[in-house]
Amino acid sequence: MLKERIDSYTAKAKMLGLTVSIDYNGTDVTLRGVRGEAAGLYRIPPFVTGIAAGAFSALRGLKNLYIPDSVRSITPGAFRNSRELTHVRLPDSLKEISAHLFENCLRLETVAVPDSVEAVGAAAFSGCRSLREIRLPAAVRTIGPGAFMKCEHLRDVTVPEGVTRLESHTFQFCRRLIRVSLPESLKELDDGVFADCASLPDMELPEGIPRIPTGAFRRCGRLRRIEIPRSVISIGYGAFDRCALLKEIVMPEGALEEIGPISFFGCTMLEELHLPGGLLRIGQSAFCECRTFRSLHIPASVTQIGENAFKMCLNLRELTFAEGCRARIGQSAFAGCHRLDKISFGGSVSRIGPGAFAGCISLKSVSLPESIEAVMDGAFSECTGLQQVRLPANLRRISDRLFHDCRALSRVPVPDSVRSVGVNAFYGCTSLKEIDFSACEIDYIGSRAFFHVSPDCRIITSPGGEQKFVSGYAFNSPEIRLVTK
Repeated sequence: MLKERIDSYTAKAKMLGLTVSIDYNGTDVTLRGVRGEAAGLYRIPPFVTGIAAGAFSALRGLKNLYIPDSVRSITPGAFRNSRELTHVRLPDSLKEISAHLFENCLRLETVAVPDSVEAVGAAAFSGCRSLREIRLPAAVRTIGPGAFMKCEHLRDVTVPEGVTRLESHTFQFCRRLIRVSLPESLKELDDGVFADCASLPDMELPEGIPRIPTGAFRRCGRLRRIEIPRSVISIGYGAFDRCALLKEIVMPEGALEEIGPISFFGCTMLEELHLPGGLLRIGQSAFCECRTFRSLHIPASVTQIGENAFKMCLNLRELTFAEGCRARIGQSAFAGCHRLDKISFGGSVSRIGPGAFAGCISLKSVSLPESIEAVMDGAFSECTGLQQVRLPANLRRISDRLFHDCRALSRVPVPDSVRSVGVNAFYGCTSLKEIDFSACEIDYIGSRAFFHVSPDCRIITSPGGEQKFVSGYAFNSPEIRLVTK
């Protein structure tokens, strides 16, 4: 009987110019393919129980699709690249919207999702650029990676209670998305989940999420405020990278231990930055080019400030390290902070990395605490406004290019612990009038250490010390005076 119905249907379809391929195994009826030109609407016959992948790839002019309740399964990718499809009614019997089901259905505007659906597969609606709204029923528990990626007209989404995880790139490139409601059941976000949602103005994240992953909100260009839940331990690589209008980050005192590399890179409108107690690590370029905030306090808990972490924070004026903060300051961590004019190291900072404060042209005075074990190459190079420096009493080496091109520096008290002066250490210090090494047992003076200093500079050495300067080709002006004390 069913076989006759199938034969009758395919014969009638042929009369309408359609070639329909149907498989029947005695139990299940699978629609394999439809070829030809649809007159806008296509109704799948009510005896079909399954739809094969690519079943409609050769059907032209398909705009409206009616799927009967007899259909229990739809193979992944069944409607992929149906570029003229605009409206779909899914069957009430359906449990899963399978992976890639409507991928790249560029004109799809509405999909009636039945209450029976429990899962939305990977890339199910990816590339559905005309989809404006989607209602996810309460039964949904899983949403696959990239499920709504590039749904460029989608504006409002409510993720049902019971969903515990949003997988990678779920809503990436949903450029007109302005509201997302997340459930309290949500415990995990994956990489890039809301990346490139260019219209999203704010986001409320539920408590219980332990981490904000890589690129989660990257390039969300209109995001203005974010509150980090107390449950978050780490903020991942590029999580808020280039959120250009982000003005406020609320990071409550709590579990947060790590702010990852480039996590807030290029957040140029960030007005205030409060780092919470308990924070341990600030990653590479974490706040690089955040050009608006004026002051920064590093909590005592911080042990590591990564390379370029605050580089080119152009309005940063005051930097303080809490008492007890033993942070190691990474390479170029504060380089190019042109308005930075006050630093308080707090007495416990352990290391200043290469070029850490290079190019901080407003810095006039620096007092380095006794806790510092090493000040690396070029740490204060090109600080053209620097006038006074206090070096720590246990410093053994004035490193290469340490004060290179510090044009306003006139005198540097040298502790008696110093044993060597690096290459180009004071190169270009055109105001340097005097430097006293008489209490030091100098073992090495690097070449060009005193090139282009003040022509009447006095270098005071211990008896015999002048030989180290001469042999090291340390200066280039015959007017520099070597004075033995």
